[in-house]
Amino acid sequence: MSKKASNPPRWADRLLENFCNPQLLEEVQGDLYELYSEWVTEYGEQKANRLYLFHTLKFFRPFALRRNKHSNTYPTMMLKHYFTTAYRNLMKHKSFSFINIAGLALGITCFTLIALYVRYELSFDRFHPDADRVYRVIQQKAGDGDAFSRTGGAHITPLQEIAELEEVVRLYRTPIEVQRLDDAQAERLNEEQFYFADSNFFDVFNFRLLRGEANILASPSAVILTESTAQRYFGDQDPLGQTIRIGDSLSLEVQGVMEDSPNNSHFSMDFLTSIAALKQYYNNPGPFESYWWPWLWTYVKLQPGAEAAAVNSQIVKAVEKYRGADVARNFIPQLQPLTDIHLYSTNTTSDPSANSDITYVAIFSAISLLILLIACINFTNLSLARSVKRAKEVGIRKAAGAGRGMLMRQFLGESFLLSILALTIGLLLAELLLPYFNDLAYRDLEIAILNQLPFWLPLLGVVMLTGLLAGSYPAWILSGLQAARVLKGRVGQKLGSRQWLQQGLVVFQFVASIALIAGTLIAYQQLTFLRETSLGFEKEQILTIPAPQISSTEQVEKIAALEQKFSQLAGVSSVSRAYVRPGFGHGMDRAYEVEGLTEEIAPEDRVSRQHIGYDYFNLLDIPLVSGRTLSAESGADATDAVILTEAAAKNFGFTPETALGKKVRTYVYENGQTYGDLTGTVIGVVKDHHSASMKERIAPMVFMSSEGAYSSYTRHLLVKAGGSPQQVLSSLEDAWKDVFPDRPLVASYLDAELEMRYQAEQRLGDIMITFSVLAILIACLGLYGLASYLAERRTKEMGIRKTLGASVQQLLLLFNQDFLRLIGIAFIIAIPIAWYAMDRWLQDFAYHVSIGPIIFVVAGLLCLSIAMLTVSYQALRTAQVNPVDSLRNE
Repeated sequence: MSKKASNPPRWADRLLENFCNPQLLEEVQGDLYELYSEWVTEYGEQKANRLYLFHTLKFFRPFALRRNKHSNTYPTMMLKHYFTTAYRNLMKHKSFSFINIAGLALGITCFTLIALYVRYELSFDRFHPDADRVYRVIQQKAGDGDAFSRTGGAHITPLQEIAELEEVVRLYRTPIEVQRLDDAQAERLNEEQFYFADSNFFDVFNFRLLRGEANILASPSAVILTESTAQRYFGDQDPLGQTIRIGDSLSLEVQGVMEDSPNNSHFSMDFLTSIAALKQYYNNPGPFESYWWPWLWTYVKLQPGAEAAAVNSQIVKAVEKYRGADVARNFIPQLQPLTDIHLYSTNTTSDPSANSDITYVAIFSAISLLILLIACINFTNLSLARSVKRAKEVGIRKAAGAGRGMLMRQFLGESFLLSILALTIGLLLAELLLPYFNDLAYRDLEIAILNQLPFWLPLLGVVMLTGLLAGSYPAWILSGLQAARVLKGRVGQKLGSRQWLQQGLVVFQFVASIALIAGTLIAYQQLTFLRETSLGFEKEQILTIPAPQISSTEQVEKIAALEQKFSQLAGVSSVSRAYVRPGFGHGMDRAYEVEGLTEEIAPEDRVSRQHIGYDYFNLLDIPLVSGRTLSAESGADATDAVILTEAAAKNFGFTPETALGKKVRTYVYENGQTYGDLTGTVIGVVKDHHSASMKERIAPMVFMSSEGAYSSYTRHLLVKAGGSPQQVLSSLEDAWKDVFPDRPLVASYLDAELEMRYQAEQRLGDIMITFSVLAILIACLGLYGLASYLAERRTKEMGIRKTLGASVQQLLLLFNQDFLRLIGIAFIIAIPIAWYAMDRWLQDFAYHVSIGPIIFVVAGLLCLSIAMLTVSYQALRTAQVNPVDSLRNE
């Protein structure tokens, strides 16, 4: 290559380097450099530059391609050219490319993970083929919006008279002791998921039988095990024909094995037997004769074409015929869609398992969409910013003969290439991070692209739309510019004037980020409130133990002996018993009568009845307001004593002092029959406390004994013990084995169990904080890229200002002030959005924190600090550049 006499225009050389292959580049530059030297000598530098431009364009590759566009190799050559150009742009602007791809990839990762969670939550019970025709019958309480998820056993009679109902099936679950009879060493295991059902169960629910016949449930002595339960009990032995015993006397033969319940079912079974077996086991006709007694789940399957609304009115009329209109109107039977149970049961009691909430699904959906939008905005914003830098390239291409269609395809192709690359990386990251997300969300999600095409296609559509939006501006606007105007440098101002679009996108990003931060802070404030607020009773160092089922006088004596042994152990300070564990429910819902109560009691007025042991209030440290608590020394307390909470005394119209000595009766009365009818004399009043979740108001409660004649109301033993948990549990187990050698001890700490009550809220907080951090990271990636671009554009301005005496601090303030204004606008917009959304969420709690201004100030300052650090880094780099270098480069 000959040595040139002087330097040709550098931008022309860069054009050749970018768009010519190496072999062509060497040939073209060698010839042009020799010609340029001759032109300078003969015509002068100005004309030599024009000639150099003309001959550069002459050898410009797209010009050659255009001349041969009718050849067979043209489409292939063009496609190769597009990819080559896109690759060179990626390599030339590595940091910009990384930020652009990484931001969108992170957004796709976050969206994918949350969308998988949302999709899973929405999938509950939809695996049943006729899920859209299956409903649960609930009893809606008049006036308060709450409902019983269970009904009385007699509901089946009026329901079977309705022609629009194809099937009616009842389901019941109870913790039950199960023991193998072929193994003398087998322990009695307390099984929580033991279900009883009507014989048509498999006509309504699609749980596949692996072995056995569908009519198994017609037999009162048959039982079906799930596959995992059969393996747990019998190992590799054939389970069919084996016999198990439930409780003390009822034997059942294993006649079937069914597949395990899917994770997205609102109830999960280990054992399934018949309602006929339940009647033998329970040996109490009352619940089967009652329409109100909420103890069975009742499901119906509608005839094809039947409307739930029309059936609802028929159910009310049918039940009124058997139950009486006045009583029926207080507890209105309604149909709840099977597919709504998991997400729309926040106001129902006694569901088979812990449900989620559609509110959380909506929040997670909003978070995922916001993060994806932030990522897409970043991608679009940075593409718009870089488009100005490529204006001269467009002018040269057009001067070389490139048509508008060719340019549009080039820019759109590059944008689509980047977006598809980001999609691929995002899905790979989602696959890698999925195990950690499953731990965070307490789920077992998986990515199966072929099996989830309806899920992936919308995501692909969003990514392609992002690529279209990001590439459409340079493709449409720049391709329409006149080549001469661009090459003379008269287009930058026109393109730069469209900053309102960039600024609007930045504002949206920070509105979303500030709202997410504020929402996360409020959620954690509420969770802290739930954990740290006193429940009104002591929950530390208290163990709860499921009591063996009491079915005989011998069992009563064994429970009393076990309590005696527990109380003698070192470190154990108190032992008691309860029907419902403290903090896990109010007890039994009962009608009531009170001596001296002048106001008429409405049929819908109820009181909760809890059965407890003698030392219950002392063990839980619940203060006594008046009177005394239950005492073993008083023989009458076991059957004739009642203790009220302050709320109950007030509800009855008494003060804690005037309530003493009054007779209180609690019962269930229906169609001439009375159930659970107990009467006692008020001997004391205790402080109100949270006997259930803090989502519920403190309820009026009546406490009665679970000692002596009422021992059958004992469901849990309570032990207060200090010292090492391992030593305490070991001592308790030894004492337990002395009394119940064939039963394992199952014990848990009350405070840990209460913590688990707020799993959904804890999950919400964890997910919100995780994805809020990622949202801020994605927004700052985009801000960093935008600041980098703006700093590059303002290098000359910074140099001039610095030459005129501006300090680095002044330059930083000048550079940051535009971003400060945008974040201020975002803060003003984000406050009402975040306040409204979180206020709606807090309404689900009867007791909650108030939303104060400090939360929004902290969120705004946090977001501002992160943004300013991001922007200031780029500004500082530019401000510290020697003005001589920056002006010379320009």
